Amino acid sequence: MPKWIERIPVDSETSDATYIVGISDEGEYGCSCPHWKFRRQECKHIRSVRTGAMKRLTAAATSLSAPAPKSPPPDFTARPRRMIQLEDD
Repeated sequence: MPKWIERIPVDSETSDATYIVGISDEGEYGCSCPHWKFRRQECKHIRSVRTGAMKRLTAAATSLSAPAPKSPPPDFTARPRRMIQLEDD
């Protein structure tokens, strides 16, 4: 059974849900979305986390002296999201 050492929230593109992508102590990924839960296949949320990690590593390696980008102001008009937890097997 994997032990989830990191949990990353990823917003759904099609609903108000927020799924949790977990990274195990063995480097495996899991997600709380139905695609991963029922098929155990890599989903778009896991791909998003993997792509984001690679982009962050590439950006850090190529622009060590560049200032951090400013984050946009929060959107207070957005609907609240439902958090769907990653279950331990």
